[in-house]
Amino acid sequence: MRLFRKHVPFLIVGHPRCGTTSAAEICRQIGRDVGDEFVGKDGISSWMMAVDDDLNPFSADKLGRSRRNLRWDHLIAVTRDIKDAVPSVMIENKYAPTSYAFRRRWIKRITGLDLADSSNEMIAAIHSIVAWYRIILEQKPVLQFRIEDQQNLLRKFVASASPQSGYNAKGVDVKVNAGKLYHGVRHEKPEIGPADWEALAADVKRDVIWYSEAFCYKNPFSPAS
Repeated sequence: MRLFRKHVPFLIVGHPRCGTTSAAEICRQIGRDVGDEFVGKDGISSWMMAVDDDLNPFSADKLGRSRRNLRWDHLIAVTRDIKDAVPSVMIENKYAPTSYAFRRRWIKRITGLDLADSSNEMIAAIHSIVAWYRIILEQKPVLQFRIEDQQNLLRKFVASASPQSGYNAKGVDVKVNAGKLYHGVRHEKPEIGPADWEALAADVKRDVIWYSEAFCYKNPFSPAS
């Protein structure tokens, strides 16, 4: 039997730049102590917790260093439209090498795909997003929600899963960490236009379509693609 140090109601996972910071804030707005890359009384929201590493590189506390420290009741996945996520992830991959290396190692270990084999930065970002969410879905989260327009799904689920006095599921949609700084610098997102999406190889397009359909987003390709 695996030993653990803390039992929490909620573990929220996703991909970097895809809403885990906002998910933690949503929970805090309605009275639940869910930490952003640290373990609060009610859980943690952290993209690194999607895998079973023994030392997460950006953990903000000792418990958050590994999900091996935790047992949880509800695994939740937060998603973001891949069309909007790719430019942000391209920046993440370039200016947060530790983040990239962590994902590269685990994606290669679990799926056999090496992000370093991607032919350009856009494709590396797509591969990372798609592979990471395939890893997450294999774990069968009890809830998956789109950060753009389904924040109330998280509020309602948290409220129903662990009701308490004075607890309500209402709130204003939040968007946290949109202009993330890297070593104090905010970098401009690369421009990804329709022609860039259309130019992708057929196998990469299939991955993008899989992701879009899995999470009910409109795919970025023309109907003829």
